[in-house]
Amino acid sequence: MDVYIMRHGQTDWNLNKLFQGDTDVPLNETGIKQAEEAAQSLSEGAVDLIICSTLTRARQTADLVNRVVNCPILYRRELIERGFGEWEGTDILPKKEDELYKSGNLYNYSFTEIPYDIEPTQALCKRTWGVLEEIKEYYPGHRVLLVTHGGAMRALNAYFCGIGEDGVLPVLSAKNCQLIRYQLQTE
Repeated sequence: MDVYIMRHGQTDWNLNKLFQGDTDVPLNETGIKQAEEAAQSLSEGAVDLIICSTLTRARQTADLVNRVVNCPILYRRELIERGFGEWEGTDILPKKEDELYKSGNLYNYSFTEIPYDIEPTQALCKRTWGVLEEIKEYYPGHRVLLVTHGGAMRALNAYFCGIGEDGVLPVLSAKNCQLIRYQLQTE
């Protein structure tokens, strides 16, 4: 069955290259336009159900897309962005020099002691993968669109593509409002 995953539209924090995490930041004007354009790539009936993060930026994106696809929307906290703790609201670029970032452990499934009060990758995967398991159980045969966030998308991508032998989730640099299609096996 088809599962589509879309990242929310742009926010001012995206524009300024700040960690957003689970801080509730709305779309900016560009993000609204991106969501409207992304909706045009779909059509009414293209999906049967939208399951969306509860954060405002994702909800706004889903609402704009739903003006075209016209289907039920469910809101799930499990699809919110990864909590980045002390890094939220700070510039991403200097953090790339931090040992956690450079070592690859920021997205290492086996690395459970993450500093700065950042949500462990394993916890992120567990909650996002649970949504996929629910889709298999409760919505087999439905075309489902998940509207979520970059870090959550990386975890969801690992569900479909696997995790490297080193424990690091595969890189997925989804652009704002980028739509990715996966095949979810129900058996």
